[in-house]
Amino acid sequence: MPSDLTLYQVEDELLALMNTEDLVEEEQHAAILEAIAKTTGEAVEKRDKVAAFLRHIEHQITGVDAEIGRLQALKKRWQAGKERFEKYVIGVIEAFVEQPKYGPKKLEGRLSVLSLAKNPDSVVITGAVPIVYCDVRMKITGTQFQALVEQMKSYGMDTKLLFDSRELTPRKADIAKALKAGIEVPGARLESDKVRLVVK
Repeated sequence: MPSDLTLYQVEDELLALMNTEDLVEEEQHAAILEAIAKTTGEAVEKRDKVAAFLRHIEHQITGVDAEIGRLQALKKRWQAGKERFEKYVIGVIEAFVEQPKYGPKKLEGRLSVLSLAKNPDSVVITGAVPIVYCDVRMKITGTQFQALVEQMKSYGMDTKLLFDSRELTPRKADIAKALKAGIEVPGARLESDKVRLVVK
Protein backbone atom coordinates (compact mmCIF):
# COMPACT_ATOMS: atom_id res chain seq x y z
CA MET A 1 0.00 0.00 0.00
CA PRO A 2 1.38 3.48 -0.89
CA SER A 3 2.66 5.38 2.15
CA ASP A 4 0.98 8.63 1.12
CA LEU A 5 -2.58 7.36 1.51
CA THR A 6 -4.96 9.40 3.63
CA LEU A 7 -6.49 8.11 6.86
CA TYR A 8 -9.78 7.64 5.02
CA GLN A 9 -8.11 5.57 2.27
CA VAL A 10 -6.23 3.39 4.76
CA GLU A 11 -9.32 2.70 6.86
CA ASP A 12 -11.39 2.05 3.73
CA GLU A 13 -8.83 -0.44 2.46
CA LEU A 14 -8.70 -2.22 5.83
CA LEU A 15 -12.48 -2.47 6.04
CA ALA A 16 -12.68 -3.82 2.49
CA LEU A 17 -10.11 -6.52 3.27
CA MET A 18 -11.89 -7.56 6.47
CA ASN A 19 -15.21 -7.76 4.65
CA THR A 20 -13.56 -9.96 1.99
CA GLU A 21 -12.00 -12.45 4.40
CA ASP A 22 -14.99 -14.79 4.58
CA LEU A 23 -15.71 -14.56 0.85
CA VAL A 24 -12.41 -15.76 -0.65
CA GLU A 25 -11.48 -19.31 -1.56
CA GLU A 26 -9.47 -21.39 0.90
CA GLU A 27 -6.24 -21.02 -1.09
CA GLN A 28 -6.56 -17.21 -0.92
CA HIS A 29 -7.34 -17.06 2.78
CA ALA A 30 -3.71 -16.87 3.91
CA ALA A 31 -3.01 -14.03 1.48
CA ILE A 32 -6.02 -12.09 2.76
CA LEU A 33 -4.92 -12.54 6.37
CA GLU A 34 -1.44 -11.33 5.47
CA ALA A 35 -2.90 -8.29 3.70
CA ILE A 36 -5.16 -7.56 6.68
CA ALA A 37 -2.20 -7.76 9.07
CA LYS A 38 -0.09 -5.47 6.89
CA THR A 39 -2.91 -2.95 6.36
CA THR A 40 -3.73 -3.02 10.08
CA GLY A 41 -0.14 -2.05 10.87
CA GLU A 42 -0.27 0.74 8.31
CA ALA A 43 -3.62 1.92 9.72
CA VAL A 44 -2.21 1.99 13.25
CA GLU A 45 0.79 4.01 12.05
CA LYS A 46 -1.46 6.40 10.15
CA ARG A 47 -3.70 6.86 13.21
CA ASP A 48 -0.66 7.74 15.32
CA LYS A 49 0.47 10.26 12.72
CA VAL A 50 -2.98 11.83 12.62
CA ALA A 51 -3.10 12.00 16.42
CA ALA A 52 0.40 13.52 16.51
CA PHE A 53 -0.62 16.16 13.97
CA LEU A 54 -3.71 17.04 15.99
CA ARG A 55 -1.59 17.33 19.13
CA HIS A 56 0.79 19.59 17.21
CA ILE A 57 -2.10 21.82 16.17
CA GLU A 58 -3.35 21.95 19.76
CA HIS A 59 0.12 22.97 20.95
CA GLN A 60 0.21 25.71 18.33
CA ILE A 61 -3.19 26.97 19.48
CA THR A 62 -2.01 26.97 23.10
CA GLY A 63 1.06 28.92 22.07
CA VAL A 64 -1.02 31.45 20.16
CA ASP A 65 -3.34 31.86 23.17
CA ALA A 66 -0.32 32.51 25.37
CA GLU A 67 1.03 35.06 22.89
CA ILE A 68 -2.37 36.77 22.68
CA GLY A 69 -2.44 36.99 26.48
CA ARG A 70 1.10 38.41 26.53
CA LEU A 71 0.26 41.01 23.86
CA GLN A 72 -2.99 41.97 25.58
CA ALA A 73 -1.12 42.52 28.84
CA LEU A 74 1.54 44.53 27.00
CA LYS A 75 -1.14 46.63 25.28
CA LYS A 76 -2.82 47.24 28.63
CA ARG A 77 0.46 48.46 30.13
CA TRP A 78 1.11 50.80 27.20
CA GLN A 79 -2.46 52.14 27.36
CA ALA A 80 -2.14 52.76 31.09
CA GLY A 81 1.16 54.54 30.54
CA LYS A 82 -0.33 56.66 27.77
CA GLU A 83 -3.29 57.63 29.96
CA ARG A 84 -0.98 58.60 32.86
CA PHE A 85 1.21 60.73 30.60
CA GLU A 86 -1.81 62.38 28.97
CA LYS A 87 -3.11 63.32 32.42
CA TYR A 88 0.30 64.82 33.20
CA VAL A 89 0.27 66.91 29.99
CA ILE A 90 -3.31 68.01 30.63
CA GLY A 91 -2.25 69.12 34.11
CA VAL A 92 0.66 71.11 32.71
CA ILE A 93 -1.55 72.86 30.15
CA GLU A 94 -4.24 73.65 32.72
CA ALA A 95 -1.65 74.97 35.18
CA PHE A 96 0.49 77.11 32.89
CA VAL A 97 -1.62 78.11 29.86
CA GLU A 98 -4.10 80.93 30.18
CA GLN A 99 -7.48 80.50 28.53
CA PRO A 100 -7.31 82.35 25.16
CA LYS A 101 -10.17 84.50 23.92
CA TYR A 102 -10.78 82.04 21.13
CA GLY A 103 -10.09 78.34 20.90
CA PRO A 104 -8.74 75.89 23.44
CA LYS A 105 -5.75 76.02 25.70
CA LYS A 106 -2.71 74.68 23.89
CA LEU A 107 1.04 74.28 23.79
CA GLU A 108 2.66 74.72 20.39
CA GLY A 109 5.88 73.17 19.22
CA ARG A 110 7.59 73.55 15.84
CA LEU A 111 5.89 70.45 14.41
CA SER A 112 3.10 69.62 16.85
CA VAL A 113 0.31 71.17 18.90
CA LEU A 114 -0.92 69.85 22.24
CA SER A 115 -4.38 71.18 23.01
CA LEU A 116 -7.33 70.51 25.27
CA ALA A 117 -10.77 69.56 23.96
CA LYS A 118 -13.96 69.30 25.98
CA ASN A 119 -15.39 65.81 26.21
CA PRO A 120 -19.07 65.32 25.39
CA ASP A 121 -21.34 65.23 28.43
CA SER A 122 -21.42 61.74 29.86
CA VAL A 123 -23.69 59.92 32.28
CA VAL A 124 -22.08 58.41 35.36
CA ILE A 125 -24.07 55.69 37.11
CA THR A 126 -23.59 55.99 40.85
CA GLY A 127 -26.33 53.67 42.15
CA ALA A 128 -29.65 52.04 41.36
CA VAL A 129 -31.39 53.86 38.51
CA PRO A 130 -35.23 53.96 38.31
CA ILE A 131 -36.50 51.11 36.16
CA VAL A 132 -38.19 53.52 33.73
CA TYR A 133 -34.70 54.48 32.57
CA CYS A 134 -33.58 50.86 32.11
CA ASP A 135 -33.90 48.08 29.60
CA VAL A 136 -35.15 45.04 31.51
CA ARG A 137 -34.46 41.38 30.88
CA MET A 138 -36.04 38.57 32.87
CA LYS A 139 -35.33 34.84 33.04
CA ILE A 140 -38.49 32.71 32.90
CA THR A 141 -39.35 29.06 32.24
CA GLY A 142 -40.36 27.79 28.83
CA THR A 143 -43.98 27.32 29.99
CA GLN A 144 -44.13 30.86 31.34
CA PHE A 145 -42.54 32.17 28.18
CA GLN A 146 -45.10 30.44 25.94
CA ALA A 147 -47.98 31.71 28.08
CA LEU A 148 -46.59 35.23 27.89
CA VAL A 149 -46.21 34.96 24.12
CA GLU A 150 -49.83 33.93 23.71
CA GLN A 151 -51.04 36.69 26.03
CA MET A 152 -49.03 39.34 24.21
CA LYS A 153 -50.31 38.10 20.85
CA SER A 154 -53.88 38.35 22.11
CA TYR A 155 -53.27 42.03 22.84
CA GLY A 156 -51.56 42.60 19.52
CA MET A 157 -48.22 43.30 21.19
CA ASP A 158 -44.80 42.74 19.64
CA THR A 159 -43.41 39.53 21.16
CA LYS A 160 -39.86 40.71 20.39
CA LEU A 161 -40.17 42.72 23.59
CA LEU A 162 -39.93 39.53 25.64
CA PHE A 163 -36.97 39.12 27.97
CA ASP A 164 -34.45 36.26 27.83
CA SER A 165 -32.51 36.91 31.06
CA ARG A 166 -32.81 39.02 34.17
CA GLU A 167 -30.84 42.23 33.82
CA LEU A 168 -31.27 45.98 34.17
CA THR A 169 -29.31 48.08 31.70
CA PRO A 170 -29.51 51.86 32.17
CA ARG A 171 -30.36 53.75 28.97
CA LYS A 172 -27.74 56.47 29.26
CA ALA A 173 -29.08 58.50 26.33
CA ASP A 174 -32.49 58.83 27.99
CA ILE A 175 -30.88 59.55 31.36
CA ALA A 176 -28.70 62.28 29.83
CA LYS A 177 -31.73 63.84 28.14
CA ALA A 178 -33.61 63.90 31.44
CA LEU A 179 -30.69 65.34 33.39
CA LYS A 180 -30.12 68.07 30.81
CA ALA A 181 -33.81 68.95 31.08
CA GLY A 182 -33.36 69.46 34.82
CA ILE A 183 -35.04 66.21 35.83
CA GLU A 184 -33.41 64.45 38.75
CA VAL A 185 -32.52 60.81 38.10
CA PRO A 186 -31.53 58.95 41.28
CA GLY A 187 -28.40 56.88 40.85
CA ALA A 188 -27.04 58.97 37.98
CA ARG A 189 -25.25 62.24 37.40
CA LEU A 190 -24.08 64.19 34.38
CA GLU A 191 -20.36 64.75 33.96
CA SER A 192 -19.64 67.74 31.75
CA ASP A 193 -16.30 69.20 32.85
CA LYS A 194 -13.91 66.58 31.54
CA VAL A 195 -11.31 67.41 28.90
CA ARG A 196 -9.07 65.29 26.74
CA LEU A 197 -5.68 65.84 25.15
CA VAL A 198 -5.55 66.37 21.39
CA VAL A 199 -2.23 65.90 19.59
CA LYS A 200 -1.82 67.40 16.13
